[in-house]
Amino acid sequence: MPHPMATLRRLRFVEPMKAAVAPPPPDDGEWLYEVKFDGFRVLAVKNGRNVELWSRNEKLLNERFPSVAEAVKKLSTRSCVIDGEACALNAEGKSSFQLLQNAGEKASAVVYYVFDVLFEGSKDLRGMPLTERKARLEALLLDAVDPIRPSLFFTENIPKILAKMKSAGAEGAIAKRKDSAYETGRRSGAWVKIKFHKGQEFVIAGYTLPRRSRHYFGALILGYYKGKRLIFAGRVGTGFNDRSLGEI
Repeated sequence: MPHPMATLRRLRFVEPMKAAVAPPPPDDGEWLYEVKFDGFRVLAVKNGRNVELWSRNEKLLNERFPSVAEAVKKLSTRSCVIDGEACALNAEGKSSFQLLQNAGEKASAVVYYVFDVLFEGSKDLRGMPLTERKARLEALLLDAVDPIRPSLFFTENIPKILAKMKSAGAEGAIAKRKDSAYETGRRSGAWVKIKFHKGQEFVIAGYTLPRRSRHYFGALILGYYKGKRLIFAGRVGTGFNDRSLGEI
């Protein structure tokens, strides 16, 4: 007779839910707010002692974040799928994408902020309201070790909290409806990005050739869309080390 645990299905990658870029939602008590981290979105899938870390584009990240994989392995639950952001913190405790790019595999440089749980054991939690998933996640992470940390969220004094986030140098916030389900792969209006700083998303249209001792490429050529036209915006060649040049 097979062991009961053997009948549990193996958990796998699912495409993460995305946040829409939209005006801040009304302060009507129906939303909770989290810091928008400047890192890599990481979905952690645990099946017994086997752990897989996936990017939102389904690329395996175990070698990139070995300390995160080891910490997920130590969670007391046999199997789960959790969603979060892998970040590198600077001397002021702020997440820095450039620092993360250059951190390599230095385990001490990386923190994994977890903000959702999709599966626990064989139970699919995605249809539960967000507040119930948050409660399940809190219980799941009671025995978590570094670099896993729960992502804090706020439900009261929102204007004051957002002002503090902005003054502290946070990139932005994420507003999420308290009753929202986890809509796999969707850019749902139930999750909304709030940006504190003006910015622009650019298309990487090409690159220049490296010169002197530089390897791989010289600079990235960037553009942006104006209607259906792709407009040249400039070049970016600073902020890369050999590792990040090679990866890009």
